Amino acid sequence: MKLICALALVIIFFQDNEPPKVSIISPVTSANYQWGTALRYEVRVFDKEDGDSKYDEINPAEVLVEARAVSDTLQIKSYAKSRAPLQLMMSSNCMNCHTFCNKLIGPSFLEISNKKKNAEELVKHVKEGSKGVWGDVVMPSHPELQLPDVEKMVQWIMHFSEQKDVEFATGTTGSIRMQKPDAKKQKMLLTATYLDHQKAPGENHVVLDVEE
Repeated sequence: MKLICALALVIIFFQDNEPPKVSIISPVTSANYQWGTALRYEVRVFDKEDGDSKYDEINPAEVLVEARAVSDTLQIKSYAKSRAPLQLMMSSNCMNCHTFCNKLIGPSFLEISNKKKNAEELVKHVKEGSKGVWGDVVMPSHPELQLPDVEKMVQWIMHFSEQKDVEFATGTTGSIRMQKPDAKKQKMLLTATYLDHQKAPGENHVVLDVEE
């Protein structure tokens, strides 16, 4: 009887968890963009359980903004799938020490990707921590992370340097800049995402025309 009640409580708990609502306040869909210029953005996130970014209840480091040069928007679902490991990283504490292309406390994802370390070794460093791999920087252990999730995160990092025509930023406000892609692409797909603390995703996107 106790087991049945516990299972019922778990089911109710997960049923009550609503996906977060993500809104891109600016830019608006009618805006145009020029390659190589800074694009200011503002995002609002509301989650029934986690809070409202309007009242500083959402950690800005967990809000992801992605700018992608595209010819069309037919592959939006596939782009969302490719972001899933990154969202897991952001819902942990990875962004407190790492950023995409610039050194923070630890090396950037670009530096790690370019070093092309062994995947199994990187997984071990994330789970168990490390010291001396990047100078005196100490990598804390993450026993709370599930091994399959860590493996997905590591694979995303290792292939980060291979990603083309895409830029990332974090925070509810900021700017993002994209250089002109090699192929002729006339649109920018700007996507804001947030993975709540029960791992329910929310996203919003706008499509901007690019002025040549």
